[in-house]
Amino acid sequence: MSIEDILKNNADIFEHINDYALIRTSNPERPYRIFHASNYSWVLIEKHSDIVIEKMLSLGVRIVDKEEDVKPPGFKRTYPVWDHEKNQYVILSQEEFDKLLEENRIRREREKEERNRSKTKPPQ
Repeated sequence: MSIEDILKNNADIFEHINDYALIRTSNPERPYRIFHASNYSWVLIEKHSDIVIEKMLSLGVRIVDKEEDVKPPGFKRTYPVWDHEKNQYVILSQEEFDKLLEENRIRREREKEERNRSKTKPPQ
């Protein structure tokens, strides 16, 4: 794929450069990750991201240390989670997601304790 094609395929990024940011990484081979600041999400460009990043830098894209540095005012993160009962994805708020994580952590701890108890019980 030519450089012109790569730039053409990612033209939306360049046309809306103020909606994007580059986030510094600790990897010297990939010093930046592309982040869409307006909707607070990572941009995945599997091939030739170095060319896209180079073009973004030439256009004066924001460079930040962490994604929170470009969080839109009032932004509330949501998480798509598979609901086995509904057999579809549901969108959870940060609070709902945190609660789900805590419930899962407690469940795993109980299961682990039960396994450990069953290992230490003498046979009857």
